[in-house]
Amino acid sequence: MELRVREENILNVDYGDFEEFVAEAYGKDSFQILESPNDTVHRFDISKPDSIYDDFEREQIEKWLLEEEFAVECYSLGYLLEDLARKDLIKRGIYLIDVCW
Repeated sequence: MELRVREENILNVDYGDFEEFVAEAYGKDSFQILESPNDTVHRFDISKPDSIYDDFEREQIEKWLLEEEFAVECYSLGYLLEDLARKDLIKRGIYLIDVCW
């Protein structure tokens, strides 16, 4: 029996580097990933432009940017990745954000 596998091009980023990059990209002093347990990996596929990326996501990002502390729940990081890719600040692909504190 042979295990079926799928090869993918993966972009792995440390959460600390990601937090610093996001803060700088949006002109904030800091950014924090919320509600992420230690030793977890969050996967987001932004290989192709998201056809369901709409006003809700853009409005959500604008709302986050208006708050005193720029922080986002781990499950919402895809919104930021898609926005950053649309702004040509990151390349498209499958992102793994590795949280280990």
